[in-house]
Amino acid sequence: MYAVPIAVTFLSLACLVVALRLYTRLHMVRTPGLDDLLIVLSLALYITIPLYNLSLTLTKLSLIFLYKRLFPTKYYQIILAVTLFFVIATGMWMVFSAILFCIPVRSFWDTSLPRTCLPEDVVWCLNAGFQISTDLLLVILPMPVLAKLQIAKRQKIALILIFALGFLATASPPHGPSSNATSPSSAPACRRCAPSSSASSRA
Repeated sequence: MYAVPIAVTFLSLACLVVALRLYTRLHMVRTPGLDDLLIVLSLALYITIPLYNLSLTLTKLSLIFLYKRLFPTKYYQIILAVTLFFVIATGMWMVFSAILFCIPVRSFWDTSLPRTCLPEDVVWCLNAGFQISTDLLLVILPMPVLAKLQIAKRQKIALILIFALGFLATASPPHGPSSNATSPSSAPACRRCAPSSSASSRA
């Protein structure tokens, strides 16, 4: 009953925040970066159910490139490179496992066709594990660097709290098996996914 207004609210909020971010970076600060392009692509790709996981992956890549700009130390850059590879690899698996969950793909909307599908519970649990682990990793990664910053204690705490807001996306309730559905008939699943993806876009 409340799924549609909740989805519209979170998606509208995500669009507003991304628009304000772009206005600030393009017109005020005038220092656009690759992270800005990726966050726009993430928001645009979110509108299609099969590319939901790609939307989340692009959001995480945006954060990684943001970290690369903020924390240029060699040791941290190596960690970010490894994280980048892991996020891309798991993201590709989640995207293609969603699109090619059943063969032939046409069987998603034509249930009369014989089809061969991946084991549902295994794929959904594996994808959930990848999403949660990468979310937590991206939240934790900047914390040691932020803790060592030579700034006022109050500012340091504020920065850590801002980055810690990423836990909100990780802590969103499980969507259940249907949230990975890719057929046009799975609109309710898409609506349940909206708060999580929108929350990630605001990070």
